[in-house]
Amino acid sequence: MAGSRDAGSRLKTLATLVSTIDHRFNMKDNYKLVTAFLVLNFSVVALAIAGYQKSGMSLGAVLSHLTS
Repeated sequence: MAGSRDAGSRLKTLATLVSTIDHRFNMKDNYKLVTAFLVLNFSVVALAIAGYQKSGMSLGAVLSHLTS
């Protein structure tokens, strides 16, 4: 149950961020879509990095494996 609650709060946070950006800068729809997409991608990458670090994996080793 806690995982679904966390996911819901992340979505609310993302929606709040996008609406705040919209009101503050009066952005067009396509810019809002790009902004939401980039924020979502950044969140996924941040969660993956946090997962690697929490599990004790070396992020440098993972990156060197991906680039080789």
